[in-house]
Amino acid sequence: MIHIPHSTLARPVTLFASATIALGSWWGAADAFEQAEAPAPPRILIVNDDGIDSPGVQALVNAFAPIAEVHVCAPDGNRSGASASTTALSAFMSIEPRSLTGATSAWAVGGQPVDATQFGLFELGPTGDPSDFDLVISGINRGANVGDTQQYSGTVGAASTAVHYGVPAIAISQDRQLPNFLLSAQVALRFANELFAQGEHEGVVYSINVPVALPSQIVDVSPAPQGGADFLVSGFRIQTDAQGNQTAKAETQALSSQPAGSDTEFYQLNHITITPLRVDRTDSAAVADLQTWNF
Repeated sequence: MIHIPHSTLARPVTLFASATIALGSWWGAADAFEQAEAPAPPRILIVNDDGIDSPGVQALVNAFAPIAEVHVCAPDGNRSGASASTTALSAFMSIEPRSLTGATSAWAVGGQPVDATQFGLFELGPTGDPSDFDLVISGINRGANVGDTQQYSGTVGAASTAVHYGVPAIAISQDRQLPNFLLSAQVALRFANELFAQGEHEGVVYSINVPVALPSQIVDVSPAPQGGADFLVSGFRIQTDAQGNQTAKAETQALSSQPAGSDTEFYQLNHITITPLRVDRTDSAAVADLQTWNF
């Protein structure tokens, strides 16, 4: 384990003030986020798939550093679309300490988002156990991860890895056209407050998506099931170079018609969406049906 100075205070019992915040009025009452009296601040690991140099990482650090002990572990470059792939299971990956304002520690890894989460959980806490961390936040991703699109997402993959080790996890993404990450960082902070106050559901990743809209244009904050998709792969563009070598790149088709009540529909209607994604994807009804088959 890498030796990095850490607080020796006892772990907190109460992490944040437990003020109740209506979903439709998250834009006020900043005083609701004052720290409650506690032996120590929560310890939070920030990961992502856009790379450690993404401004979305620094935006999260800025938001959480005043009320938490923040550690960062992220790929050394962009790994968008990495889903749950891994490098460290089959090869050594590079590791490099970095300096991020507000972060207790920061490391860039030459692997995938999943590797960054695992390295952070095992190497950046004081005891080398994932339970050293109270929360993992993956993001802020440039590009939404609504509907079926989340299956490609390294942001969601990194957060899902934390849940495997019993650590609550948030994956937060925003529309590519948003000019900065300030709104999404505020949303992540306020959702984390409520998550600690209410308690997480075991085995669930909370995927949050912020649309391209000014705060005044946000219709609501809407919990919604996964459904639909922003786009689908519609084919491939094939190119041939002068030597006859061929390359192919996927072409996509934007989708505007979405299932009613889905996260994609709400997102396209300027709602901030929150979708609980279960890591265990077993279809229990299908298992029961298979048990009746004659093998």
